[in-house]
Amino acid sequence: MKLSALNAWDILVLTLIFFGYPILASTGLYFTAAETVGNQAAQQALQFSAHDNWRSILFKGITLLVAFAYLHWRRFDFSQLNFKLNRYTPVKTLAFILLVGVIAAAFDGIQLFLLEPGMEAEAVEGAEQSAESYGFWGFLAAYTAYLSPPFILFALLNGFFEELYFLGLIFCAEKKIFRLVLIFSLFVRFSFHTYQGIDAALTITLLGLVFCLLRLKHKALPPFMLAHSFFNLFGLSYLLNLLYGLWYFLAA
Repeated sequence: MKLSALNAWDILVLTLIFFGYPILASTGLYFTAAETVGNQAAQQALQFSAHDNWRSILFKGITLLVAFAYLHWRRFDFSQLNFKLNRYTPVKTLAFILLVGVIAAAFDGIQLFLLEPGMEAEAVEGAEQSAESYGFWGFLAAYTAYLSPPFILFALLNGFFEELYFLGLIFCAEKKIFRLVLIFSLFVRFSFHTYQGIDAALTITLLGLVFCLLRLKHKALPPFMLAHSFFNLFGLSYLLNLLYGLWYFLAA
């Protein structure tokens, strides 16, 4: 008989398989950055070379094999994970990108207002100067100049990897522990993004919360995975910035 619901031990084991090392590495980088003047270590941690991307791809590939082996040993019913693509997939993906982008931009603005008063005005002014300096096409080129095949491949795999756990396996937890597991998953998502800084980790955790709420209504995983991959490539607010650049270009 196939296993349809994961218990607490299954969730714990899968969490260690998927994110045990990333959580340790992120925590170490966070404390290293806290001791470094100018947050230099954090900036270096955000810079990935082609070699880093290939290494991450290999790591995630091996991790997925280990996770699959564990789930196969547990006789997990993989058919309950919905990977179906249909004509609504691109529309849902775009809608998720826009929704999360708006929420992330608002949350970042609130953080700036509360933690660094006055910085939100500078951020808006900086966006206007960028739009004026680059123009729409220059703005588009600036955000796509760093794309490379290994980075794109990493982004696609990472979107699949993370949301398979957060929106796939977590949602297969037993009903009696589902709410606790869902809250636990938000802490997990936060904990391996701390290397980017607490403010960024909080924003990413908010993304996770929005995705979880959307997942309650939308069962198919590909739109979430593709939206996540888009954010890996361009950041949470790219599409909003692009639309703002287009509006500024047309209004000028």
